Amino acid sequence: MKRNTGFTLIELLVVIAIIAILAAILFPVFAKAREKARQASCASNEKQIALGLLQYAQDNEETNPPIYTDSGGCWQYIIDPYVKSTGLYKCPSNPNPNPSYRGANANISADYAGNWTYYGLYGAFGYNNAVGPSLAKMDAPAQFITVAESNASNGQNGQITIDRTDRAPGPSMNVLYAGHTGQTNYLFADGHVKSLRPFATIDASAGGTASVNYWRIDGKPFTDSMADSGGLNELTAAKAELNSAVNTFH
Repeated sequence: MKRNTGFTLIELLVVIAIIAILAAILFPVFAKAREKARQASCASNEKQIALGLLQYAQDNEETNPPIYTDSGGCWQYIIDPYVKSTGLYKCPSNPNPNPSYRGANANISADYAGNWTYYGLYGAFGYNNAVGPSLAKMDAPAQFITVAESNASNGQNGQITIDRTDRAPGPSMNVLYAGHTGQTNYLFADGHVKSLRPFATIDASAGGTASVNYWRIDGKPFTDSMADSGGLNELTAAKAELNSAVNTFH
């Protein structure tokens, strides 16, 4: 007798089911691996930005640039001679167009925003045309954020504002982008890049988990500025900033 060597319908269904189960298990792993690769590429972008900022500081009496100038140049444009690549300002994971690169290339996306405060009290960049803080003023550069990923833009200056001392309380013009599996890449003043969840950048007084406040140049809590004019507004806005960042998680 001739033997039938083909598969039965049940056997085919079992094989298809096994393949479907394996695909369901492996596809999320592949997606996570791809996102990790994009996160690494994004961190590399910030590292190159760090080198540009440090070179600028060496040529300008060890000070950071202003957040923007009246002549129409934001900080990305100011350090362009050192970076020489506008592609560094685009995160491969961020789907939001952020045309905040203001200068000779006005329509370049800028997914990385500078840590800035009104009047340059605590941030990493100078107020408007004024030069930024000196490197010597940074008490703990390894715990002070200079640049972070941005999820939205005010359309001009590529900034994350952590205080609102001259305005009503509310979230700043930019919010953090936490699209790398719930984390954000941060560039610190000493030049290293670290991926953290937004609330891991502020201390317990503002609802965070960090030992110090990474957003202030002196590492102090937002509450330490309560004696300043508009200090209450600053604390309220800082919390709103981080709460807004939570809503950007993917």
